[in-house]
Amino acid sequence: MINKPWKMENMDIKKMGQTFKDMRESLQLPLKAFDTENLSYQTITAFEAGKSLPKLDKLEFALKVLGIDLTSFLDVVENQNYYQRYGRVFRSLREQRGFETTDFTDLGLSPLMLDLFEEGKIMPPLNKIDDALQKMHIPLSDFSFFLNNGSEEVILALFHKLDYADCYSNFELIQQLYDEAKNQPDFYYFSLAAKACLEIGLTENEAEEVTTFLFGLDDWTLPDIYCYIHVAQFMTTKALRSFTRDFTKHPYFYEYRPTARKLVTQAVLETCFTLVERDEFMAAIGILERVKDLLLPRDEYSRLSYLFTKGYYIYKKEHNDDGVNQMEEVIRMIKNLGDTALYQKFVKAFNSIR
Repeated sequence: MINKPWKMENMDIKKMGQTFKDMRESLQLPLKAFDTENLSYQTITAFEAGKSLPKLDKLEFALKVLGIDLTSFLDVVENQNYYQRYGRVFRSLREQRGFETTDFTDLGLSPLMLDLFEEGKIMPPLNKIDDALQKMHIPLSDFSFFLNNGSEEVILALFHKLDYADCYSNFELIQQLYDEAKNQPDFYYFSLAAKACLEIGLTENEAEEVTTFLFGLDDWTLPDIYCYIHVAQFMTTKALRSFTRDFTKHPYFYEYRPTARKLVTQAVLETCFTLVERDEFMAAIGILERVKDLLLPRDEYSRLSYLFTKGYYIYKKEHNDDGVNQMEEVIRMIKNLGDTALYQKFVKAFNSIR
């Protein structure tokens, strides 16, 4: 143990003290939290004022109270933002999986350390990152892929483009997306989603393959849900019902995440459209009733999506104008809301039955 003041070339004590103070205050820790037999609040006060540097063992103890190690602390002091991409990718994956920074304390990763990591200011030990990824059911290889070969933003951007092309029946763009992705292993399931939108559709083997892939997921991410939406029409009824149950049992898809909620809503209703087209009305109405309480209280998008799908069901099953009138009313309301994408989706579905 080093018991004398320690030195480092070009060390900026004032900057160190201010950084420590900023961290302490961000955690709302009072100075008395450091008043122990190993340390005194006077030492911390002098340090934060930039007047003196604590002995190494005392500084390490104080940093432990904050939940950060010395190396990470010095990274922040020196503003070494070498790790921005690592932190940005980790944050995106964490938020997709519905985890909070407080969910990793059992792994030795404090909320402060994760905040700093996600801001690109520090790099926690790789084994701790691996532990955190395992907790989120994300292989380290997937994390490396997002870092080096692509990112979840790239995949989402591709799905956004595919969704747009499908809405407007732009088969030339869909074909282009499929051709560009089909020979890239990392985008294989995206390529199947694109192929599902083309006239050739999926083969039976491809449909089974993507179904197996989706069944193997521990948690759903936004790209996974997009994939399901586009390939659902090729899945068995048993698979569709199973996936719908899976969607609706994860509350973090709905709470506080409008984008995820819209996608899950779209996935559930795409399932209903597919079942109605197969004349499997009992299965379709069963799903609609099960999701009714989930969708109607949420937002206008969910409410109108539910009402349109219910109208579609009524028309296809009972062949009366009540369903048509309900669909037309929803389309009018969507147009007034200015949601161009949803409007186009519903117009396309409506025109398919007229």
